[in-house]
Amino acid sequence: MKQLLSRVRYEVLPAKSTEDKVLAHVPRDVVITVTASPVKGPKIGVGESTRFLAKHASWFVRLATPGGYSPERLLTRTAPALAAPSAAVAGLHVFTFNQIAETERWRRDMLARAGS
Repeated sequence: MKQLLSRVRYEVLPAKSTEDKVLAHVPRDVVITVTASPVKGPKIGVGESTRFLAKHASWFVRLATPGGYSPERLLTRTAPALAAPSAAVAGLHVFTFNQIAETERWRRDMLARAGS
């Protein structure tokens, strides 16, 4: 798991405060990608998100329910397979939903636990 968390890429949404958050909280060796539509550019519409959630309501309920989703549980269960050389996984791509400081804090906590 430590190997996967050491090679992470964060996905962020284009917003006025995103750059400041990234500069304040993310190490310089972490790759950052910005969510952008090839058609609409960096504008992310609320309508698109609403339509997606309407079509996938059970996903949202599962993610939003306390105990419904745990990234730790997912990583613990999949890390051995993902870290195997034959899997050829370069690292993790993490959607931050612009919770940049919280995501980096979580990653560092997980790295610390994986190192012990």
